[in-house]
Amino acid sequence: MRSLAAWLALGEERTYLARLEEAILGNEARKKQGLERRPSAIAPERVALEMVDDLGKRAEATARDLAAPGRAALLALAWVSDAARIAGVSPETTKRAQLAAERNRNAALDAALAVIGEALDEANARGERGEAGPSILQRTLQVWAWSGKDEAVEQFLVDRLATIGWELYRARSWDALRATFEPFRLMIDSFAQRVEQDPSRIAFAAPCAQMFVFLTDIEPVPLRKRELAERAVRLCPTHRNGRLNLASLLVDEALAAMGRMIVFARRDDLDRVEGLLKRAETMYPQSSELPDAKAMLERVKRGRIAL
Repeated sequence: MRSLAAWLALGEERTYLARLEEAILGNEARKKQGLERRPSAIAPERVALEMVDDLGKRAEATARDLAAPGRAALLALAWVSDAARIAGVSPETTKRAQLAAERNRNAALDAALAVIGEALDEANARGERGEAGPSILQRTLQVWAWSGKDEAVEQFLVDRLATIGWELYRARSWDALRATFEPFRLMIDSFAQRVEQDPSRIAFAAPCAQMFVFLTDIEPVPLRKRELAERAVRLCPTHRNGRLNLASLLVDEALAAMGRMIVFARRDDLDRVEGLLKRAETMYPQSSELPDAKAMLERVKRGRIAL
C-alpha cells in the first residue's frame, strides 16, 4: 500500500520521473537513441496504474492455487483508496487508481471462482450436483479467506448455494441441507450485513433472504428459528417464502401458548396470542394453519377465566 502511495504521488507530481529518466540516460545517450524529443515510454500518470496492473497479474497468476503472494496483491489492491489518501493525490487520480484496482481484483477473483464454477458445472452434467455440490462449494471458504472476505465471493456463494439448497429441499433431504449450509453461516451473515447497511444492494435482498429461509428450515431451536425467519423478512419484506415461514412460526407459537392455558388464561397472555395471530395473518393471509388457530383462540376466550 505504501509503495502504491509513493508511485501515485510520483505520477501526479510528473516532473521527478522525467528528470530521473534524463539523469539515467543523459542527453548524449538520449540523442543517440533518438529520444531527445520523444516522450517517456510511460506517461507519468500511467506509472502508478502500471503498478496496479502488476499487482493484478500477480493475484490472477495465483488464483487457482490461492497462494500467499496473490493474497498480498489482492489486499494491496483493496487498499488503493488508503494509498491515494496517504499520497494526497487529486480525486481524479484516486478515481483512476480505484477503477484499475477494482478491475484487477475482479479478474483475479473471477479466476479463483471459475475453478469452483467449472467443478459445479461438471457435477451437474453428471447429474451429481446435489451429492457433489456441497463439497465443491467448500472451496469458497478458502477463496473468501484468500480474498480478504470479498463481497464478490459471498455473492457467488449465495447464487450457487441457492440452487443446491432448492434441490435438497425438494428432495426433503434435511440432514444433507443442514450439512450443506452449516459451514457457510459466517459468509451468509457477512453478506446479509452488507445488504442491511447499504440500500443500493437491494438487488441482493431477495437471494440473501432465501438463505435465511433455508437456515430457518434446518434450525432445531425454536427461538433461534424465529430470529432467522425475522431476519429474512427484514432483509426482504416482500419475500414470499420468508413471510410464509414467519407466519407459520407465529401460528405455532400462538398454538403452543394456548396449549399451556389449562385452567385459566391471563388477559395479557390472550392479548399476546391475538397479536401473534394478527401478525401471522398480515405476513401470509393464506396460511392453512390460521383458521384453526383463530378458532382455538375463540374457544379459549370462552372457556377460560381471564385475569
